[in-house]
Amino acid sequence: MRFIIGCLFMSLSLLACKTNKEAKKAVSFAEDEVIMYLSKGPCFGRCPIYQLNIYGNGLAEFKGERFTDKLGTFHKTLDKDVFNTLKSTFEASDFQTFDYMYDSRLPDLPLITVGYKALDTLQLSKGRENRPESLESLQALLENVAEGDGWTLVEALNVDNMEVGDEGEVQVDKSRIVIQMQGMVKLPIWFKEKRDQYGVRILERMDEDKREWLITYDTTMIEGDALIKALQEDESISYADYEANYKKQ
Repeated sequence: MRFIIGCLFMSLSLLACKTNKEAKKAVSFAEDEVIMYLSKGPCFGRCPIYQLNIYGNGLAEFKGERFTDKLGTFHKTLDKDVFNTLKSTFEASDFQTFDYMYDSRLPDLPLITVGYKALDTLQLSKGRENRPESLESLQALLENVAEGDGWTLVEALNVDNMEVGDEGEVQVDKSRIVIQMQGMVKLPIWFKEKRDQYGVRILERMDEDKREWLITYDTTMIEGDALIKALQEDESISYADYEANYKKQ
């Protein structure tokens, strides 16, 4: 009898441990936070350029910039089963183990960024090639969402600040500039100075070393070409150009 009671106690203890582990693995998200993310950057051809955000409440947001049939901001609510499958697949992927950047020697390929809210922050993984198959599979799931139907236009793309090609298609978004820092730069001071001068705002940190940044600016304070010139003459900057012209150094 004592042996049976001991075995029963051990079984209950193991069950409690398993339950606690499962509770720790359970992931909850705020409804208004981005939990899955995909962006596809420019290449030397006609690659689609867009950003996909999926929020904790199942809302999907598509922002098309160039070479896509959806230009502007679009919304749709994901089917519950589709949303749950996405969440469970990303949760099981150990996303935080992917590298932040996978190196490439082919700058003509688009830079792909996949993101997931793991470890309480939106983890990002970027690369053009040589990425794990499991990461590319996650990318494919998000591409299926982006390329599916059911989208509703929220805000059309503003092309007033863009350069248009011979065939009437947007080629360069002059509101988005990539910069690379050099030397010892006090970033808060530098960005505050440029915000006061040109209305500069950070859109994205593009590397782990805080050297590459995607920025935008106030177009009523300065024109894009003039800002590019001013940045290129800045001793703190080693590279400045429109995102569409950006090549990984």
